[in-house]
Amino acid sequence: MNLRLLKVLLGLLALSLLLGWPVGRASAMAATVVRPAAGSTLGVARAGGAILYDEAGQRVRDLSAGAALKVTARSADSRWVYGALKDGAAGWVEAARLVIFSVGYLPARADFTGPAADRAAAPAPVAARAVSDQLARVPATVVSGTERLNVRAGPATSFPIIATLAPGAAVATLARDTAAAWVQIEQGAGTGWVSAQFVAFQGRAAASLPVAAQIPAPPAPAASPTPGLTGRLVFQERSGGKIYVYDFASAALRILTTGADPALSPDGRTVAFWRGGAENGIYLIGVDGANEREILRRGEQVRAPSWSPDGAQIVFSHVNGEDRCRDAGYGVCLPDRPPYSFLFPLIKTDRWGLARINRAGGDYRDVPTVANARTPAWSDRGIFYTGAGIQVTQDATEQSQNQLVLGEARYQDPAVQPGGGRLVFASLEKDHWEIFSAGTDGANVIALTRPETTLVSPLPHNVAPAWSPDGASIVFLSNRTDSVMTPGPGPWRLWVMNADGSNKRPLPIDALIEYNGGEQVVSWGPR
Repeated sequence: MNLRLLKVLLGLLALSLLLGWPVGRASAMAATVVRPAAGSTLGVARAGGAILYDEAGQRVRDLSAGAALKVTARSADSRWVYGALKDGAAGWVEAARLVIFSVGYLPARADFTGPAADRAAAPAPVAARAVSDQLARVPATVVSGTERLNVRAGPATSFPIIATLAPGAAVATLARDTAAAWVQIEQGAGTGWVSAQFVAFQGRAAASLPVAAQIPAPPAPAASPTPGLTGRLVFQERSGGKIYVYDFASAALRILTTGADPALSPDGRTVAFWRGGAENGIYLIGVDGANEREILRRGEQVRAPSWSPDGAQIVFSHVNGEDRCRDAGYGVCLPDRPPYSFLFPLIKTDRWGLARINRAGGDYRDVPTVANARTPAWSDRGIFYTGAGIQVTQDATEQSQNQLVLGEARYQDPAVQPGGGRLVFASLEKDHWEIFSAGTDGANVIALTRPETTLVSPLPHNVAPAWSPDGASIVFLSNRTDSVMTPGPGPWRLWVMNADGSNKRPLPIDALIEYNGGEQVVSWGPR
């Protein structure tokens, strides 16, 4: 290649940057990774808290969700980090229990390998042990995937968490509840209860265990921690992980199934979701956990089901093609044509569109959209979706039914106010996500969330908004904290706010949530 041609190509590359040609491999959620100064970084306890251990691996204290540490060292395998609290208490914490960045830059110490076993506090009164001494101990193994298994004081999620067990941990099971949904295990000097679906027995089932002679009564329900909020939430812990149901009236949290992008039907009785891999398709399940069934199996990926206002049909996004461009580096992907095709490697990405089916899985039809349509939200005003901004289309076959609502690409993931004329959606604000609202015609754009301070990096994110059934409140996912002392990112939690963005507060839901961008994490329906 002669010098003149090289100059021409470099000039074309510079011009493409100025013209904003398509950017390849853009992160779904921008984040800034900061190299820690002087060998330290910040760690914040995730939902569910963490445990601080001393140098000998002895339990020092429990850390509540949102507790912040100045972290100055790590173990050789980076599974543990050493840090100090604001009150001067210092010790080792399991890195997986913290929101923490740049662990690899911390100095490694070889004098700590973690506690010899999970040294949880004795969960049950000594009197309960006298009963368990008479029972046969059946070996079992924790099979909770990648998450630690909660050990509770009784056989229900309404009982407090008294310990956690690592995946693969060996336990001795003693008894069960009457439904065989929970099993009693030996834990330290006492006993605790775990969900039977997350332990594997050696050669037998939970139902073969004897019923416990003493089963703790569920704790008396406290006054509603969320006054004024009604209905149910369904939400995912992560794509492909557990899907939960949370009842505002009772503050009860329970596991429904596994999958992703859960969506409650307009009558609040049925949840639509998708599963990937070998089970790739759209599924339905009763909100009570009954009658789970697959209604659509596709060869391509499917995502983000959304119900029609009458609950008779479901729209979803699916792969319907392929985009090709040439990777020029620095996040720039140029058109797949000469001269770029001679110079840069090819990148192939999936192209997405929308389709709809009835609730039995039949009557399949593609919906008219622009290219790369995602995250549909069906309302009585049409199907709003992400596509080069926010668009609206109709359940029709004519492309003319599609209209642009908001043309800025930073606006994504719309949700439509029930009985009202507002949208809520996520907006990429340089390096973090915030939640905005606008009229369904795109007018009157308003920011509903803002950083408490810009003196932290990275800034926390607010994403995945969904409306309450009465259109008065908005639930959303955030890694902000509710403490002015720790304004930076914390663990992901579900928050709620009024329709105008006022009265933001975290919901009292004890579940670990992961977010990787573009996921329909939560849905709110009637009870």
